[in-house]
Amino acid sequence: MPAVEAARRIAKLIGQFDLSEFVAQPVRKLSLGQRMRAEVANALIHNPEIIFLDEPTIGLDIVAKRSLREVIKTVNRQQGTTVFLTSHDVGDIEEVCARTMIVNHGHIVLDAQTADLKKDYLRSKAVSVVPTSAWLNKSAAATWLARAETVGIRPENKDGRLLFMVDTAKYPLNEFLRELLAKIPVADITIEDTPLEDIIHELYTKTKP
Repeated sequence: MPAVEAARRIAKLIGQFDLSEFVAQPVRKLSLGQRMRAEVANALIHNPEIIFLDEPTIGLDIVAKRSLREVIKTVNRQQGTTVFLTSHDVGDIEEVCARTMIVNHGHIVLDAQTADLKKDYLRSKAVSVVPTSAWLNKSAAATWLARAETVGIRPENKDGRLLFMVDTAKYPLNEFLRELLAKIPVADITIEDTPLEDIIHELYTKTKP
């Protein structure tokens, strides 16, 4: 690159990646998070169409991970740079990647939009319930749950909260909730999807050579 163009690009990247406080420091004096941001910035000086990042957030703390992920998304969004990222951190996948490819022993076992993973492969819901103080007959709920092999119940922490893992393929959520509310007076309820990590684990398990 011409020196003038390189200097312009470097100045822009220093501001974009917030490197001004340590840009003159030797690499050996940088924290891991600072070094990773600087390395990504360095890879972008010549304005590539695609960059490959191998485990870019490994070893970073929560703050540094979030910062680097935001930088990667900004580069993709503002400059149109394609980012090819390999990672074992599900947070990287959920927050950065529009498309996910799962590779198991050298074979691609899934190639899909990240947003479709939960929609297409989700089979269970985590239903967390806080019973009202009037609920005393826990045996009634135990009897009800005994008939559903794919539903588990356990106290969560020490606040009287109950957690139900519901396999919606065998026990439709609307049916479960209707029976739950008929058996247990509820003060509070939270419904969450299966973590993406669990979905990926299941895909690996099913495709194990």
